[in-house]
Amino acid sequence: MSQDSLYTQAAEAYGRSLDRIARAYELDPEVRRDLLQEIHLHLWRSLAQFDGR
Repeated sequence: MSQDSLYTQAAEAYGRSLDRIARAYELDPEVRRDLLQEIHLHLWRSLAQFDGR
């Protein structure tokens, strides 16, 4: 499965949870949006190394 497909599945499954985490860490909406973008970027990058276990 491709990195993009894995990311799409993970974002659909955990997107709301990631949003809640970002809201818990940051009240400012602009900074929170940046934080959430960073979280998603790190998630996408990490999937290149993911071996399915």
